[in-house]
Amino acid sequence: MADRYCPKPNWDENYLRFAKIWIAIHKLEDEETRKIAPIAISLTGNRSAVVIKTPRGAIKERKIPVGKLTVLGAKHTHEVDVALGADQVLLTIEKAAPLVDVCGQPGTAVGGMLHGIKHELSRISRQPETHIKVRDLFAADTIVPQKIKGGMAGEYSLNKAIGLAAMVWSDKPMLRRLMESVQAELGVPLKIGGTEIEMAILGALTTPGVEKPLVVLDMGGGSVDAARLDAHGRVKAVHLAGAGDLVTLLIGRELGIEDLALAEEIKIFPAAKVESLFHMQLEDGRYRFFKGPLDRRLFGRVVLLKPGGEMVLVNKDISLEKLVAIRRNAKKKVFVPNVLRALRRVLPGGNIRTADEIVLLGGSALDFEMPGIVSDMLLRDYGVVTGRGNVRGALGPRNAVATGLILSFYNRLKDSRNGVGTQ
Repeated sequence: MADRYCPKPNWDENYLRFAKIWIAIHKLEDEETRKIAPIAISLTGNRSAVVIKTPRGAIKERKIPVGKLTVLGAKHTHEVDVALGADQVLLTIEKAAPLVDVCGQPGTAVGGMLHGIKHELSRISRQPETHIKVRDLFAADTIVPQKIKGGMAGEYSLNKAIGLAAMVWSDKPMLRRLMESVQAELGVPLKIGGTEIEMAILGALTTPGVEKPLVVLDMGGGSVDAARLDAHGRVKAVHLAGAGDLVTLLIGRELGIEDLALAEEIKIFPAAKVESLFHMQLEDGRYRFFKGPLDRRLFGRVVLLKPGGEMVLVNKDISLEKLVAIRRNAKKKVFVPNVLRALRRVLPGGNIRTADEIVLLGGSALDFEMPGIVSDMLLRDYGVVTGRGNVRGALGPRNAVATGLILSFYNRLKDSRNGVGTQ
C-alpha cells in the first residue's frame, strides 16, 4: 500500500529527462554532455539543489578577517586592529584627532564597510571618492547571537562583535545641488542658513531660564553634536559619529531581531510583561490592572507600551529583564562615551567640570530614559547639571534647529535693514 501512494522514483528515467533538459538549455557538445552526467545524477530526485564543481573537486571555506584601520590625523597617523575591541579603536581615534581620514585594510570586513560608504556617497554627490573623507569614527562592543551550523535544534552561540559608525564629509557642491533641487521643487528662493549646531544654539536659547554661556548637546539619529557658546557669543562646536541609529542597530543585533522598525520601538518605548488577561508587570516592577480583558494573544508575552494605550507585541522569545538590560546597555555604550568625547572637545582644556549649563536637544532627548542616563552620569562623575531643552517654552527639545533657522533669518534681515553688514 505504501508503494502505491508513495512510489519510488524511476532513477534512470528521471536522469535521462534531466540530462535532455540540461543539454537542450545549454546546447552542449558531445564532450560537455559526458561531463554533466555526475551533475544530473546528483540532482535527480531532489526538488531543488545547487551543486558547485571546483577545479579540484573540493569546496574551500574562506573567512574574511575583521581587518585594521589606518587613522590619518592632522599631525600623526596611527594603525589599529579592530579585533582589539571598541576601547582600543576609540583610544586611537582620540590620539589622532582631529581626523583627516580613516581607511580600512583592503580585503577585510572593515575595509569593505568604509569603501562601501565612500562609494555610495560618491555616487550620490557625483564627486570622486578621493574627495570624501571620514572625519570621525565611533566603535561599540556588542554580542551577536550566531546560529550554529549543523545544529539539531536551532542552537545559537553568543559571539563578540563590534559596531562602527562613521561621520563622512563631502564638499559643499553636494549641499548646493540639494538646495537647488529643493528650490526647483518648491518654487521659492532658498539660502544656506548655517551649520546645524549653530542653529540649535539659537533655538536652545529660547528655553525659559537658559542664558549665555551654555553648552548644547544635540543627540540625533546619526550623530552627537556639541557646542559651547561663551559669554562673548563665540561658538566652538564638534560633530561626532554614533547616536540613536547605532543604538537601534545594537538592540536589534543583540536581541536577534531583523526588523529594525521593531528594534526602534524597543529603544523608545517602555516594556511590560502581560501576566494575566487583567494585569501586567511594568519594567520598573510596578503592576497595572485593567477592568476588561486584554487580547489573549498578549498573555504571557512581552509588550511595548506606546502613548495612548497601544501595545506592541514583541514577537520574540525574550524575557522582560533581558530586553530592558540590553536596551539600557546599548544606550550607555553609545551615548555615554560619545557625550564625554564631545564635551571634552568643546570645553576649555577638555575639563568637563567647567561646563556652565548643558541643554539636551534632538530626537534622542525625547527618549523616555536617555536624558536620565546622561544626566545621572554627568552629575555623579562631574557634578554638572543638565536639562532637556524646551524650545519657545512649548515645543520640547526637537524644534531647536528649525527655530534657530527662523531666528537667524530674522536677525540677518533686521541687520540688513539697519545697515549692518552680514555675510
